[in-house]
Amino acid sequence: MIGWLSWLFDPKTGGDEPAATAHEDLRALRIRRRQLINNLCSLRAFGFGTLAQDDEAALKALDRKILALQVKSGLPDEAAHIS
Repeated sequence: MIGWLSWLFDPKTGGDEPAATAHEDLRALRIRRRQLINNLCSLRAFGFGTLAQDDEAALKALDRKILALQVKSGLPDEAAHIS
């Protein structure tokens, strides 16, 4: 019940808040992409290549989401500038 009440009064889900724009969604996805890339580099540097495979799969899925959002919103492809 407490979880439901906290969700009910969560300021992010309020009706007065505008929906997140495609630009804000892309920004959040790109930040997460940068974190995954940094994590992959760290894992590989310390010899944990098998653990890096999970992050590689997550990175591919994130790249697909970014591309789909860019195509949907008509924003330019900035993935090359992020890497």
